[in-house]
Amino acid sequence: MKATQDPKYGINDDGQLCNISTGNPIPTDEPIFILRGKDVLAEQTIAYYLTMASMEKHKDAVKHRLNDFANFKRINPDRVKAPDTVYPFPEIS
Repeated sequence: MKATQDPKYGINDDGQLCNISTGNPIPTDEPIFILRGKDVLAEQTIAYYLTMASMEKHKDAVKHRLNDFANFKRINPDRVKAPDTVYPFPEIS
């Protein structure tokens, strides 16, 4: 399994995004939503998500990622900006 920027997910030998702890690929018809460290809204979005999490182990994992985002923003303030993605998204060939 190849590592990604997110410690929860990896890429298997078939090129599929997988949950590292289970090895199960994410089905291609299942939507995912990615927050990047450069997104000025990411940190507060993760903090809000944390308020809704109930399992302590999951909350711990979210807290670690929240800390990663906060550190990125602190170290790289020049790289953090407002989101600028527009819909519809470009087609990938």
